[in-house]
Amino acid sequence: MPTFIVGFARSGTTLCQRLVAERFGLPTVPETHYFECLPEHLPEGERLTRRQAEGLLSSLSPYLPLKQAEREALLPARGTPVRALFMRLMEALLPATAASAQALQDGQWLEKTPGHVWHMERILKLFPKARFVAMVRSPFTALASRRELAEPGKGWGETWRPIEDYARDWAWTQQHIWQFARAHPEALLMVRLEDLSLQPEEELARIGAFLHRAPRRSRRLGRSRLLMPFETWKRGAMGEVDPAVAQRQGRSGLSPFERWRLSQILAPQLAALGYTEHAPEPPLDALHRQLLASVDWFRPSLPAIPEGWVPLPPTRPTP
Repeated sequence: MPTFIVGFARSGTTLCQRLVAERFGLPTVPETHYFECLPEHLPEGERLTRRQAEGLLSSLSPYLPLKQAEREALLPARGTPVRALFMRLMEALLPATAASAQALQDGQWLEKTPGHVWHMERILKLFPKARFVAMVRSPFTALASRRELAEPGKGWGETWRPIEDYARDWAWTQQHIWQFARAHPEALLMVRLEDLSLQPEEELARIGAFLHRAPRRSRRLGRSRLLMPFETWKRGAMGEVDPAVAQRQGRSGLSPFERWRLSQILAPQLAALGYTEHAPEPPLDALHRQLLASVDWFRPSLPAIPEGWVPLPPTRPTP
């Protein structure tokens, strides 16, 4: 069964990809963004014309280490099924070995693109045996990380947005994960980054049971060995914990006001996911309160917690 790792951006999908690929011997590739870009060229349906396929591969070119000639070699003479073009892309990205070819044939491979969280239904229709590992991370750290992407020379140059807009994106991503899990409980496993970093062996065992994969021989990861507490831009994701990283000069963080707003706006979602952190209200004068009331009047409402959802146990504090 193919495995897709998805989730809100900056929620630990890269770490999960590296750990799962290493522990269970699954070949994996860089983020493809294939199903993210697909709707622009084929909003629905399962077959691409040559022109649509060419446009799709062109949209993917900024993300993939493929030269123009290599992309052109993937193009069909005429039309092609969506699944077939994706599999040709996977073949081009994986090492040209007999083991990779066998893994593709057997459907034993791993793909990670966070934004595919919005396209799980379409992916499952094309890959009925697919399994999804949905990474979840506290918005206090996930959104601080997103803010860091707006700094010059970091990330993808994301422009500044108010914290309320980030909170909305985070909440709707969790809602989409919940809805998919309710419709396809056998196809999705939710993993909190905080759990994966503090107890990697336990979480990897849970992921292995979900994927029906036995671990191959690999190094064991003791408690508190993972993760670099804050962002290391993916180079040191599996390195030893270094407190200096968390306290580095110039690191991004949310202001006391932004943290309080998250506590206020996302209180139901935080409780449902086992996040107990709470930020106190900062000093606010009458004008600020009036402005906030106006913002909240215009702010779109956030999704409700699905009925019957059993809250997750509280996360343990990071050492």
